[in-house]
Amino acid sequence: RDTVDYDQNLDSNSIVLIGDSFAEGYGVSINNSFAKWLESFTNRTVLNFGAGGNFGPVQQEIIYRKLAYPLPHSELIQFFLPANDFTESAIKYWQNDLHRYRPYFKKNGFGDYSIFYPEQAVKSQDYDIKNQPKNWVEKAARMTFSLNIYRNLKLLFNMYEKRQVNSNNDSYFFNDDETIKGTLFFVNKLLKQASNLEKRTLVIIPALGDMKKISEGKKYQDLNWYRTIKKIAKKTDTKLIDLAEHTPTDNYKKLFFDCDSHWHPEGNKWAARIVSEQAYKN
Repeated sequence: RDTVDYDQNLDSNSIVLIGDSFAEGYGVSINNSFAKWLESFTNRTVLNFGAGGNFGPVQQEIIYRKLAYPLPHSELIQFFLPANDFTESAIKYWQNDLHRYRPYFKKNGFGDYSIFYPEQAVKSQDYDIKNQPKNWVEKAARMTFSLNIYRNLKLLFNMYEKRQVNSNNDSYFFNDDETIKGTLFFVNKLLKQASNLEKRTLVIIPALGDMKKISEGKKYQDLNWYRTIKKIAKKTDTKLIDLAEHTPTDNYKKLFFDCDSHWHPEGNKWAARIVSEQAYKN
């Protein structure tokens, strides 16, 4: 997401940002996105490869390897959102969406994982191909008021149902060890690919629910995923920034939209300021 071309004419000191909708800047204008705020704080070009729409570490590794890696840059910043990054590429959480052409991880052997696509997955310009109208009758029907009410109610129900299925995710307090191993394998793989860069930074992002639990005294620092991600950061010489350590526990809601779970403009600005201060304070 940007207003400039990404090509070989870029500044060699550029920063690649990769992640999901938080990196993309979902819900805010481009000038209020994390990437643009970071540009203003660092006076450097930020190449925004963030993508919403269920893009987790597996997709991010592919995007970096195929699109971002060949471009001039000296630094990588990766966002990690425990609220959904653990489950984005674990196929057991997506049994009702296997028609969608997207990658998942599978275990090959001890500590090794690879990427695969479901046999029934169909390539499309629109990832919601299952619900696209198939003929002119369906297209005409979608123009009716009553059908659109039904479609919206169905969408809300499906969103609720998916939250129930993923309720054991629990974000910062996620405890599915096999899914953790597969997910962090690709976090590690991406960071290792960036080993030739001057700097790597991994930013962990807490969701609203995380901050509520943390403010109530719940601890996550000794959980398996957190200890593992710290080891990965150390082995890959990556700066680890846990935004939960910098989020005001008494007023954390002020960083997010009231109607949505993403940062609003001031939240993006706050996050960019924290990352710039922590990543470059030395």
